[in-house]
Amino acid sequence: MDSNGKKMKNLISELEQTIPGIRASMIKALSQVHPSQLLDQNLWDFKGLKQQKTLAAHSNM
Repeated sequence: MDSNGKKMKNLISELEQTIPGIRASMIKALSQVHPSQLLDQNLWDFKGLKQQKTLAAHSNM
């Protein structure tokens, strides 16, 4: 395991002490990712997307 991998393992271990079950929760979340949620340029044409304005973005709340 490289140094970044070790750092990540240590970070997750530290989180596990304050947030029990965080490791399992993260693994479950990663297992439920769908291709539509990825920023994979081979799957989606991001350069061809156009910005859409929404009513919420322009409201003065």
